[in-house]
Amino acid sequence: MNLDVTHPKNLFLLQEIPEALQACLYCDKVSRYNLSGKKITLVENRPWESFSNVLWPDLNTWVEFGPDPHTVGKFRWGALIKRDGISLGHDNPFAWGVKNPVYGESPGELCPDLSEPMLEELNSLSQQLIKSGKTPTWRQSTYLWMLLNGDPRTLGVYNDLLDSQGQIFTFFRTRASADLSDDTLQWARMVMSMTCSMAERINQGESFPCDQALESISPPSYEGTVPPPAWTLYHPSRMTRKRPYLRQIERNISALKEGAFTETDFRQASAEIGKNWNLEMLRIARDARPHNSHVSQYEANWGMTCVSSMAQGDAIYKIPPSLAEEFIQTEVGDVCLSEIQKPYNAYYVSFPLCRDLELEPGWGVDGAYVHWQGTEVFIGLTSRNPDLDYAKAPSYLSIQDPCFGLHLDYKDLLTTVKEAISTGIADFLKRNEPPTDNLSTTVTRPDGSIATGIDIRAKSRKKRRETFLRQQPVFEEVINLVINAMCFISAYPEETEITWEDAPVELVKKAEAPAVSRRERNIKDAAEGKLNDLGYRKVVLCGRRLAEALEVAPSHDGRSPRTHWRRGHWRRQAHGEAMASHRLIWIRPVIVNRGQNPPTGHLYQA
Repeated sequence: MNLDVTHPKNLFLLQEIPEALQACLYCDKVSRYNLSGKKITLVENRPWESFSNVLWPDLNTWVEFGPDPHTVGKFRWGALIKRDGISLGHDNPFAWGVKNPVYGESPGELCPDLSEPMLEELNSLSQQLIKSGKTPTWRQSTYLWMLLNGDPRTLGVYNDLLDSQGQIFTFFRTRASADLSDDTLQWARMVMSMTCSMAERINQGESFPCDQALESISPPSYEGTVPPPAWTLYHPSRMTRKRPYLRQIERNISALKEGAFTETDFRQASAEIGKNWNLEMLRIARDARPHNSHVSQYEANWGMTCVSSMAQGDAIYKIPPSLAEEFIQTEVGDVCLSEIQKPYNAYYVSFPLCRDLELEPGWGVDGAYVHWQGTEVFIGLTSRNPDLDYAKAPSYLSIQDPCFGLHLDYKDLLTTVKEAISTGIADFLKRNEPPTDNLSTTVTRPDGSIATGIDIRAKSRKKRRETFLRQQPVFEEVINLVINAMCFISAYPEETEITWEDAPVELVKKAEAPAVSRRERNIKDAAEGKLNDLGYRKVVLCGRRLAEALEVAPSHDGRSPRTHWRRGHWRRQAHGEAMASHRLIWIRPVIVNRGQNPPTGHLYQA
């Protein structure tokens, strides 16, 4: 029988059997094997004593087999192999090894129930082996799982004692399983034979592709010798490039109601994000794993934000530097949120990285998610650190760009931006006030031990408030830019253009060419796929023409004042039948007395 081993980055069984994934997560530095393009030839009913060295080279190993192309139905098998040495100084290392398999901290421990006659027989045999100079050197426990047509099954655990050459003392093998049926035993023996065959071939010098646990996930610094990939410039692209599973979540969403997930979609998306979080943690050595709960909260909150944006148009509106500075210099506090028209229920606004407006040291604000939900709009600022190499980060947990989010409510249609921000800040601080009670509890387990549950709400809320208050001034300064961009997108759709910015011209021509025939569609699709693979994406460029024609006003008071901005604002203009409707008109800011000295502004970086 020939069996394939899956690619370690596509551990399907671990995604389908939470028990197997949790067992792996309890282990440290799990190596994941695959056998791309090769086969394991399984000799049916091969005696265990015929195997030579079956000691796995790593302390913890996961191997996933399947599917078997010669078998009807969809099968997949997985094995977690844990090994450890037998401590010196035991009078009978055989007895000690049998009673102390390599369980460690794994959940659902299965300890073999050995009868007294069996223990006596094992003891007698072990004494004979010890006298002849044979003693076990290693303990090796193999946990077995199976997936049959989507139905997960635990096949049990085998515990082996091995000599210094890695050979099994077959008489001392123990097996534990909650399912003692014949078919489960047959499957378990087959998977054990597969793992032994693979270990034997590895120890004979055959090389198999293997993913080793990451000893460090520290992101490398950006060297600056070549421009960074285009996808690193936009937070949604940074999220999906390093977390491709987000695209699959977006494709599985059934519907959104007024910009919000249905309860079912939300639960499923949250579960998928959590599962992929665990799979990513499995790739990292325990000492290098992030242990801060805020890391997992980031993945949940901003992963869902990114998915929502993709599901509702996946649009990125890009603001040029000069237009961004004009938005900063335009008053927007008196605009009513209800007057802003939305092109999509969710989109992302990208503007040039502002190094002097940082959410955290090194992370300048570079854009914002805008999500409309009923009579509420969520503004989520994002940031980027240009000194880090996003493309070479070993894990998506290496870099989590700081973000800042605030919900602005406008149930009253006359609510202004200024009022909504003030209310939103007050609501956040109120929700995160220290709790007045303490839910910490102490529970006595059946075995008499004590377990303590600690209420961490006060600590968590304090941390959230401190972070919020530290980042709030940046939000209040940048919100002018974001709301102005929202107003501009609403009022001047004719001043926007869709473009593959900075992408290879020939590929763009093919991607944008009209396609009627199948051949033309194939060429178009191939070009778009190539552009996406290279990290480019379509963006909606805003106000290119206006950005090139910044207005300058002369000084008329005869005193030649210092160059400065005359701030802009938005005017409500009546229009339509009986002038009953209103639209926003942008009165742009102007530079007064240009040339005397530079006007005060922000430093932007592309």
